[in-house]
Parts: sequence; C-alpha cells; structure tokens
Amino acid sequence: YWSFPSDATKNVQNENAALKIKVAALQKNLKSATVAFEELQANGYEDTTERQDLIAEYLKLNYSVKEREEELYTVRKGGSAALDQKKNYIKISKLEVEKLTDATISAISKISERFDLSQFNLRQQFDIPSDYEDDL
Repeated sequence: YWSFPSDATKNVQNENAALKIKVAALQKNLKSATVAFEELQANGYEDTTERQDLIAEYLKLNYSVKEREEELYTVRKGGSAALDQKKNYIKISKLEVEKLTDATISAISKISERFDLSQFNLRQQFDIPSDYEDDL
C-alpha cells in the first residue's frame, strides 16, 4: 500500500526547505558581519560611520535570523496541525461513507420488502455490486 504525500504536506515541506535556505544565508551573512565587527573592535576603531553601519547591519541580520527561525518553527508547528486536520477530515469522510452505505443497504431492504422484490434484482437494476458493504 503506497501512501502519497498530500498537497498540504508538500507545501509545508517546500516552505520548510525555503525557510531553511533563508536562515542559512542569513546566518552566513551574520557570521561575516560579526567577524568584520570583531576585527574593527580589535583594531581599536572608534565610533565611525563605517562602524555604525556595520553595527546596524549586524543588528538587522541578527533580527532577520531570529525572525526566520520563528517562521520556521511556525511552519513546522503548522505542518503537523495541517496533517492532523487532514487526518480528521479523512476520518469524518469515512464515517459519512459508512452512513451512506448503511442507508443504501437499508433502502434496498425496505424496497425489497415493500414491493416484494428480491434484493439481488434491485442491486442489479441499480448497478450496486453484491459486495457493496465490503468496498469500504
């Protein structure tokens, strides 16, 4: 029995992969900005515009990384919620199919009794297979 991933699962996986790539790129930029910032501090640079720009970039990158990590967490959390929602939908759908099957079988039985017809003939006339109950 093969189980193919649903569209929701694929979308979550694609979003997850895209966010991981973004986080990796931002972390790389953050590391290079941190190295440049530490070099400037080690060389005794005073508060210059270049230093201020690097600090601003460092803070911006740090914020972006945290933001992307939060998005990644949300996608992971939402992914399992989406799958749970799909499972619940499937469960409800199966119950509805069972109700429909029971109603069909009951209707055939009542028609058979009321009009004195055989259930076999009714099933043939309405193209209902003899193993209809077992097709679930």
